[in-house]
Amino acid sequence: MRLLFKMALTLVLLGSGMPAQAPSNPAVALARSQSGVRVTVDGKLFTEYRSALPRPCLWPVMGPGGVPMTRSWPLGTVREGEKKDHPHHTGVWFGHGNVNGTDFWHPQDKRRGGSIEVKDFLEDPARSGRIRVRNIWRNVTSQEIARDVSTISFGATRKARWIDWKIEVHASQGALRFGDTKEGTLAIRMHPALRLTGPVAKGKAKNSTGVSGRKLWGRRASWVDYFGAIDGRVMGIALFDHPKNPRYPTWWHARDYGLCAANPFGVHHFEKKKPGTGDLLVAAGKTVTFRWRLLFHEGTPEDADITAAHRAFAADETNR
Repeated sequence: MRLLFKMALTLVLLGSGMPAQAPSNPAVALARSQSGVRVTVDGKLFTEYRSALPRPCLWPVMGPGGVPMTRSWPLGTVREGEKKDHPHHTGVWFGHGNVNGTDFWHPQDKRRGGSIEVKDFLEDPARSGRIRVRNIWRNVTSQEIARDVSTISFGATRKARWIDWKIEVHASQGALRFGDTKEGTLAIRMHPALRLTGPVAKGKAKNSTGVSGRKLWGRRASWVDYFGAIDGRVMGIALFDHPKNPRYPTWWHARDYGLCAANPFGVHHFEKKKPGTGDLLVAAGKTVTFRWRLLFHEGTPEDADITAAHRAFAADETNR
């Protein structure tokens, strides 16, 4: 049955323009590391899961050909063109600015900042080929307010690499309210060359509806893509929302300085509606699930056929 499923998925990916995994494609491998989990493609670094931070993240992320795709600071040495702003922007991460009044977007906030603690690994990453962890969400006084199970999967072809991030948030300590704020939720802070403004900016951006540039912010779309020249090669980062997600297509906290985040909650900020309009309530004992993909690709969105790639992501049964 598993073999038949893989064959069917391969046909879906090929028919939609998304390269399917094949023997000739690079080999993705995972191994536990001092920081958490190291992910490689053909033996070279793709990314590393940093599990010991106040809020876990993936950093750095290397695109096809080993091209760096994420900002180096604050976890690494500042590179040319980077600014020491937004210290909470750490590679790729999940966090929201108001969950029952706790701020998981700014974990360093001494008044409201929360932490997401990796409690345990539910699988051996080296054997399963993915990261699957149970996390505890704690408020500023270390009290548990929620739990989640996060599943992070990886794939690669010669011209693209991707990360699938699925999170199942469980209201373990009573009802949860995801508050209406622009500060969230699944996010990436990119290489400074992909900025739309600034001294080293070479980036452009567009979404699935054809909106481009700074006008992306606060708009709803099924995907957003930032692209431009990094170290002389045109590279792109596409973020995909999934049709099964609550409030699909999501709104985007997409900035000209290289931040892009899928945020299904910030309606008040994005559409200037009444505060609280975007609140999402999870009843006590219930679970809400979100799924996203980050696709790191060569060329422009047209070169990579991002529309077809999103269609394949939506059709992939493993993401349901």
